[in-house]
Amino acid sequence: MTTEYWRQIARTVREVGAGQLLVLDELPGEVMSDAELLRFFDSLAGLGLEAVQIAYVEARLDQVARIEYAQLLAQERGYRVRTFANEPEARLWLRYGGA
Repeated sequence: MTTEYWRQIARTVREVGAGQLLVLDELPGEVMSDAELLRFFDSLAGLGLEAVQIAYVEARLDQVARIEYAQLLAQERGYRVRTFANEPEARLWLRYGGA
């Protein structure tokens, strides 16, 4: 997902005052490289997503390991994010496991 896409998500989250975000990633592309991920998180700093509990569902099982790495980078930057392989687990975490 591109930086601009996530900037729009951040704007929408702020506009509606959401405290949680469920992301269902079904896009066919590959996860960004390490350097791209670092630039990506730097570009999102201060947009308010750090205050939101984010459950990220990766539909492609072959990408889960990379998404978990991205999760660690995000958590190091103060994001409350967790990755999942399926939507029911993500919803359960949003409901009971996070705040």
